[in-house]
Amino acid sequence: MRHFSFIVIFLTMGACSFKRNPEKPAADVVVVEKSDKLTQDSESMLQKMSEDEFIALLDDKTTDYIQGIKNVKNETLIDVTVRLRKRKVLGYILGRGMSPFLFTSETNNLLLNDESVREQLQSFQRPIINHTAEELGKLLQTSMLDERLTSLNFNRNACYALLQLVVRLRYEMSVSELIPGDLYDKPVASGYDSAQAFRAILQAKTCKGLSDTLPSSEISSWAADELVYQRFIKFKSSDFLEYLFSLGEVENLVLTGYENGGKLRIDPLLILSYSGNPDEEVSDERAKQLEQEYQRWINIIDKHRSKDPYFYNLNQGSIKADERVQAIFDKEMEYYIKADQGDPEAN
Repeated sequence: MRHFSFIVIFLTMGACSFKRNPEKPAADVVVVEKSDKLTQDSESMLQKMSEDEFIALLDDKTTDYIQGIKNVKNETLIDVTVRLRKRKVLGYILGRGMSPFLFTSETNNLLLNDESVREQLQSFQRPIINHTAEELGKLLQTSMLDERLTSLNFNRNACYALLQLVVRLRYEMSVSELIPGDLYDKPVASGYDSAQAFRAILQAKTCKGLSDTLPSSEISSWAADELVYQRFIKFKSSDFLEYLFSLGEVENLVLTGYENGGKLRIDPLLILSYSGNPDEEVSDERAKQLEQEYQRWINIIDKHRSKDPYFYNLNQGSIKADERVQAIFDKEMEYYIKADQGDPEAN
C-alpha cells in the first residue's frame, strides 16, 4: 500500500534590419541580429559554440524571450539542450525561470533513458508540483485550478505527477515533508477532498487526455489502496472506488499482504470481513441495513476482482477469513496507527 511509485509558443521571427548605401545603389545588405539568430537557429549555435558562449547570448534576454525560443521543429530550448546534453545551458535557462514543463513527448522519451538529465529537470519540477498540491484546496474553492496549471505550463507528465502526489496524500498518513499532520483527516490536514482534487486534475484542460492513458495496472493499484483506506474509515463511501473503476478495465484486482518477507495476493472481498465489530450489538433494522450495505460493496468489487488469486479465492456468501489473513490485516492496521501517531518506524 505504500506506493509511489513516477511526471508552446509560436515561432518568433525577428525583424531584420536593412541598411541602404546611397553611394552604391546595388543590392540591399541584410544584417541578421544575434537575437534573431537565436530564435531561428539555436540548435546549430549550441552545437558550434561553447555552453558559456551560448549563455552569454542569453544574459540580457528576458525569461519570456528565452521561453519563446523555438527551432523549425517548434522545439523549445529544453528540447534542444536535453537532446544535445547541454546540461550547463539547461541549468541556466531553468534557473532564469523558464518553465520546466515546456518540452515535447519526444524529449520525455529521451529523459526516460537519461537519469542524470531527468533528475536535473525534475529538481525544478518537484517544488512547483508540491506547491501546487499544497494550494489545491484554495484552487478548488475558487475554481482557479485550470488557470493555475495553464500559467505554469503544465504538460501531461506534470499533470500525472500531480495526480500521483494527490493519491499519495490520500493513502499515506505521514508525509511531513509535504503537508504535516494526519492525512486521513483531509479537511484539516490538506484543506481539500483528495477525491475531488483527483477528478478536477483529470478534467482540467491542461491535463486533457490523461485519463485515457492511465495504465490499468496503476488504476488497479489505486483501487486496492482505496479499499484498504475505506476499511480504515469504516467503508464510509464507495464513490471514489467506483470512479476509479470507470477510468479503465480493472479485471484483476487483488490485495497484497506481506508475511515473513514474502508477498501474498489476497481476494479483495476478504477485507469486508473486517469492516465492523463482530461483538457490537445492533438492532434488527440496523443489522438489515448493514447486510444490504455489505452486499452492495460485494457487488462493486466482485466484477473487478481476480478470479484466481494465488492463495485466497472466496465465494460470495462464504467469506470467512483464517487466522493467517487476519494477522496480515492487523499488521497493516498497526502500521496506520503508528503512522498516525508520528512513529518514524512507520515511514
